[in-house]
Amino acid sequence: MENFMKDIVVDRMAGQLECQLEKNEEFKKCKKRFLLLFDKLQKKFDGNKKKSRLLDKLDKAMGNYTCRYGEAAYCLGFHDGMDIGLGHADTCVLKDGMEEQTCMSVEDMTHLVYIMDAYRELNIAFCGEEMMLGFDEGCIGALSRVYKVIAHNVCAGMKENDFAGEDEVLLDTSLTPEQRAKKLLGK
Repeated sequence: MENFMKDIVVDRMAGQLECQLEKNEEFKKCKKRFLLLFDKLQKKFDGNKKKSRLLDKLDKAMGNYTCRYGEAAYCLGFHDGMDIGLGHADTCVLKDGMEEQTCMSVEDMTHLVYIMDAYRELNIAFCGEEMMLGFDEGCIGALSRVYKVIAHNVCAGMKENDFAGEDEVLLDTSLTPEQRAKKLLGK
C-alpha cells in the first residue's frame, strides 16, 4: 500500500498539480512574491559567494520542505476521501456470516447490470445470437468494460471462488437488475 500511495502521489504531484496551481490566482500571487523576494536576496548577496551558496541551500531546503508538505497534504486528503467513501459504503455478507465493506452501492451495481444487459442485447442484435465479443474500441468496447467493473466490485465471497457464480447471476434474466445487483454484492 505504501508503494501504491507513493506512485499516486508522484503521479498527482507532477504535471497535474502544477497545471492546477497555474490556474489559481492566489498561488500565482504567492509565487510571484516569493520569486521577487528571492531575486532581491540574490542581488544583495551577489558579490559574496559564501552567502550566495547559503541562499542556494536555503532555496533547495525550502523546495524540499514544501514538496514533502504537499505530498503529506495530498496523502491526508486521499485517505480522507477513502474514509468518506467507506463511511458511505454498503456491506456485503460473506459465506461465514462475516461482513465486508464495499464502496459499490446496490443502486450503482444495478446501473451496471442494466448496462451489461444492454451490452448483451446489442450483441444479440449484431450477431443474431448471444455471444460476448471482445471488442476493444468504440462504443461496444466501452460497454464491454462494464464486466470488469462488475467483477472488480462483486462481494468477496464470489471473488474467493474466482467469480464462479457471477456469470450465472448476470445472465439470470428471471431476476430484475436490482435483484442481480444485490446478489452480486452479497445482500
